[in-house]
Amino acid sequence: MNNGDAVKMRMARPEDFDECVEILPEEWQISPMKARLGYLLMSRNAIIAMDDNGKVDGFVELEIDFFDNNTVYLRTGVVRPEKRNQGIGTALLDSAIAYARGLGARRIFTDVIGETDFEIIGVRDATITGLNNRGFEVAGYIENMHDESDARYEVYSLPIHYERESEV
Repeated sequence: MNNGDAVKMRMARPEDFDECVEILPEEWQISPMKARLGYLLMSRNAIIAMDDNGKVDGFVELEIDFFDNNTVYLRTGVVRPEKRNQGIGTALLDSAIAYARGLGARRIFTDVIGETDFEIIGVRDATITGLNNRGFEVAGYIENMHDESDARYEVYSLPIHYERESEV
């Protein structure tokens, strides 16, 4: 983004699938990840950022907890490498928080993969800074369940508070 231009956002559509997969790190372009992304796009539970020509610059997946509709999970969030450090990730995070608020969610959870795994995309520190700047706090840890590495995931939580409307 240049000259303070606003990031263009919209809810993802099924036809965005190929572009979203294209910007996933190569190591993540595996069938389970693609299947989940396809499901979230079909259910329109992803937000995309796009350039002036409508090309996908980044996206964040959102998942509403089936058992607790007050909880929204932020899943994969990715920005094209050449578009990083231009405010797109921040805009996606802010849009995801606004979306969760619009649903009436009481909390948002997300996880950040361990240092070793995050070398894949090299944005771990920026992600944690963005989460902390918006009030997310570490809520716990999950041991890596995907492979044999020692990596663990930090789970971040953001409680959402609503101001009571004043009586008229």
